Amino acid sequence: MTHYPMWIANRPYYDGELVVTDKWLQQPVATVAQGDDRHVEAALSQAEMARIELGKWTSLQRATALNRVVKWLELNQDELIRLLMIETGKPRQDAQVEVNRAILTTRLSAGATSQHGRWWDTGELGDGGQRWGLSKRIPIGVCLLIVPFNFPLNLAMHKIGPALAVGNPVVLKPASLTPLTASKLGECLAECGYPAGTFSMIPTGRAVMDRWLGDPRIRLISFTGSDSVGWGIKSKSTRSEVVLELGGNATCVVDETVDGVAWVPRLARGAFGLAGQSCISIQSIYTHVSQYDRVKQALCEEAARWVAQSPDADGCRFTCMISPEARERASALLESGVQAGARRLVGGDGVANRLSACVIEACPLDHPLATTELFAPVVLLYPYTDMQEVVGVINGSRYGLQAGIITQSIERGMMVSEALDVGGVVVGDIPTLRLESLPYGGQKASGMGREGVESAIHHMTTEKSVIVSGWGPVG
Repeated sequence: MTHYPMWIANRPYYDGELVVTDKWLQQPVATVAQGDDRHVEAALSQAEMARIELGKWTSLQRATALNRVVKWLELNQDELIRLLMIETGKPRQDAQVEVNRAILTTRLSAGATSQHGRWWDTGELGDGGQRWGLSKRIPIGVCLLIVPFNFPLNLAMHKIGPALAVGNPVVLKPASLTPLTASKLGECLAECGYPAGTFSMIPTGRAVMDRWLGDPRIRLISFTGSDSVGWGIKSKSTRSEVVLELGGNATCVVDETVDGVAWVPRLARGAFGLAGQSCISIQSIYTHVSQYDRVKQALCEEAARWVAQSPDADGCRFTCMISPEARERASALLESGVQAGARRLVGGDGVANRLSACVIEACPLDHPLATTELFAPVVLLYPYTDMQEVVGVINGSRYGLQAGIITQSIERGMMVSEALDVGGVVVGDIPTLRLESLPYGGQKASGMGREGVESAIHHMTTEKSVIVSGWGPVG
């Protein structure tokens, strides 16, 4: 098996061993180096020194380096797709989409290296305007970046790209289930001309990284993952700016102005794509009562067509979950929901890390099947008559990441978007949609702060004020 390196201060290290499995075959396929406290200390100390050198780079130098990253990603996309299929189990077409998105994210970051300052009116001083007030955005410092298993490439670049765009060194911790892409990204950055110490990629256990959360050298922590882990990081990170992109249980509303049956393939894609393992996968569908029965029948028929295949099979769109443990958790929630009165209409059969696409109706709204983030190919179906009641249900959730309303009424769509307490609303489509340039993040338990290139850069910089007195002593 190939042994992939971790990266400490721009250099490959082969210490330790973490076994990586092919998620579809459920067999060991590679190993990757694994870091400990010594490696984290080396990464942080070198990053702190690199902060000074990187801070001397001009916006043109930063843009040039990131454009080299773009070129590298384009030239190596076949290998990246292969690694994504192996370590996440996602279909080839979805792996290709992720690579394309990562390239776009990096290109957007390369175009955002120029930070604009502000000019302040100092007339309130009453001295005839003999001072100038200026401010500018400056790099915040060393950034600790923690990424999840479901998008190990694009979500890494959503953190790395903006950080490097403004001159911050980075230490990245990939998910232990999907560390190969991060190792490959280390190879990429090593070829793009960054000062020594600019980046580190360290597969390591949560306990190791937890011990460093209060380190004053870490100026920002950007975490994407579960809400329980994210809020735990926040509580321990008293000296760092913290950005959290956490879980969700996205709802999609299909109103009476559209043909709900025609939307069923799109709804199924939002619910079952990536085996439901996206924080904006559709977890609940509310369909107007006038077409509920037709939508239900069409959705069940469509779900039955989502058959698991090898990620590399022609036309594959559905494979497996990330691990047997993840599937077992989902199966337990399904069984508990059925015992509480939910009706399983189709699917939900599981073995190892595979769970068939499942449609549920009549699930009690207070059951964990409805209130938690499932991260599985399971969707709950409900009829509705009153849109305000649906809004109330969505706003009553502990989560508030994203929602969608499929309607032909722009007025209704905008009214619902104003009323919902979520970070994003998609009007006229499913909620399983993200644009790399737009602010992205959640309300309530779904996180704090925003990603998207420009929003991430705002978190990754701070403001320095400069007061210029140009005419000798005043007053």
